[in-house]
Amino acid sequence: MTPHPYVPFLFHMTKRSPAWLLSLFLACMLFPKELLADAEAVPLQIRDASNHTTTFTHPVKRIIPLYSAFAEILLDIHAKECIQARTTGEADPNFVDLPSVGTHMRPNLERIVALEPDLVLQLHGRQDASVTTEAMRRLGVPVLELRLDSFDDLFSCMDLLGTLTGHEEDAHSLHHTMQQTLQAIQTRHDQTKKVRVFFEVRSPSLLTAGKKNIVNEIITIAGGENVITENKKLVRITDEAVLAMNPDAYVIQKGPMNADPLPLEKRPALHALQACQAKRSLVVDE
Repeated sequence: MTPHPYVPFLFHMTKRSPAWLLSLFLACMLFPKELLADAEAVPLQIRDASNHTTTFTHPVKRIIPLYSAFAEILLDIHAKECIQARTTGEADPNFVDLPSVGTHMRPNLERIVALEPDLVLQLHGRQDASVTTEAMRRLGVPVLELRLDSFDDLFSCMDLLGTLTGHEEDAHSLHHTMQQTLQAIQTRHDQTKKVRVFFEVRSPSLLTAGKKNIVNEIITIAGGENVITENKKLVRITDEAVLAMNPDAYVIQKGPMNADPLPLEKRPALHALQACQAKRSLVVDE
């Protein structure tokens, strides 16, 4: 007998619910779908980073991610079929054929409502985005604001999306593989001298990654030390301040936020940097 389509979703809930729900889960495997209307209505309540609670009664099938990382996570847990739209800043060719709903910060509400999503995903922490999120909720669109400021945030998001889409095994496998990789990298560099790193988020008006950015954790795991000490996600900084810090290495991200950055050696204001003189600059995909 083919299992009921919501069995994985209910199984996840048996780990968090009273014993009677286990009986309901077993019933899903034993009885036809048409006899289980009540089973499908068992809710899963999610409280997001904005302390807003959203209730889901069945696995989500139609998702609009308003931040590229959410789309990438869904792709990597094999839930691409759930993605219904993209933002104008989405650079991944996997999503180029999807309809656009505008920018991450100011999406088009009419387009989103017309697509009838089960869920919209938004990055938490930006006031402009929160205003649009509240407007969507008033229109009856389910929205989750999620953090991605650390690997713990990333793994929690991955596990949550696996649960909501019915791709729990894929999410768990990816989570486990990434944790093993990170541990191996960290072990390799535990006893090495720390490399002082500056990470460029945007130029020429310099924006860099602070201590609350997942980039800071990546630098640390890879054997580096972020020269930025501010306890913020993003920090505005001057060329003069970077020269005073004189990092060992200079990393430049390239992508929608930093579309055409000059190579470090072509920037007269930063040419005196130790990282530039030693040719220790690196361009990475955003």
